[in-house]
Order: sequence, then structure tokens, then C-alpha cells
Amino acid sequence: MPFVMLLEFEPHESMPALRRGDADVIITTTDFVGHPLDPAIDLMPLGSDEVVLVLPPGHQLTAHDAVPLAACADQRWIFDVDRSYMSDLSTRLCREAGFEPAVIGRFNNYMVALQHVEGGGSITLLPSLAVDPRYRVVTRPLSPPVTRRITAAVRRPASPRPEITAVLTALRAAR
Repeated sequence: MPFVMLLEFEPHESMPALRRGDADVIITTTDFVGHPLDPAIDLMPLGSDEVVLVLPPGHQLTAHDAVPLAACADQRWIFDVDRSYMSDLSTRLCREAGFEPAVIGRFNNYMVALQHVEGGGSITLLPSLAVDPRYRVVTRPLSPPVTRRITAAVRRPASPRPEITAVLTALRAAR
């Protein structure tokens, strides 16, 4: 019986895995800096996802509709693990806002990050799709807004494979 195996890669790891044939379809973002797209890869846009500021309940910045990142310069931050997409993006956004973030922890699990923020120990930036409503946190959009594009990618086939066509068809239907 055919099956789909799911693997987790960082965006900068997923494209090489696709090119090597270690993956047949990837769902990724093409917004990472410094990694050119391969012309032998077909991209299918799936949607976009806002990057949001995640705060503990009652935090002073929850009063804002949208938060300029510069207003967070004196905060304690948690980030994803070093050299991950979200860590690199968060670091870059903070630096562009004029400050070096005080990173007090790094987690490769968004639920652990949400739990830390919920406990009042820090703030973070996360994709809005990663914010689990079971955690008592408050999200605020950034000013200016930051979004990531979510894209499916496949190698250009010599001949179409039915299992890959089925996955792409399901992804298109779910958009």
C-alpha cells in the first residue's frame, strides 16, 4: 500500500533534499535570504502566513494593535534554535529595527516556546500558524507587517508520477 512519509527540514535544508531526491515534494517558504531558487524546481504557491509577536497575557505591549519591533528592544527574547529559518528571520528583523535582541533561550519546539512566553519569561516571534490556542498568550501583528510565503516545490519530472500528482492535487484543493 502506498504511503506518504513526512520529514521535517528547515527551509534551507529542504531545497537541497528535494534536489538530491531525498524528498519528492516539499512544503516550505521561499523567503529565506541567501539561498537562490533552482530553475529545475517547480513552485506552487499555497498561501501566506503572518509572523506575529507573541506576548504573555497582561504584557504592556498587548495594548497596541500592531507593534513596531523597535518597541521591543528592552525585552527578553526566546528564539528557535540557531541557524533555523525563524531564528535567522527574528535576528534579522530585530537588527533592522535597530537593536540586538537579548536572547535568553532557544527551543526547536514551538509548544515549548509558547509555554515559556505564557509563563511570562520572554517574548518571541512566531508564524501565526504555529500559535496553538491552548496556550494563554497574546499575539500582535508587527508594524510594518511581516509575512512568509508558503510554497510547495517539486523537481521538474521527466514524466509525471501519479503519487506526486495526487499530493499536489490535494494541496491545491486545500488552499
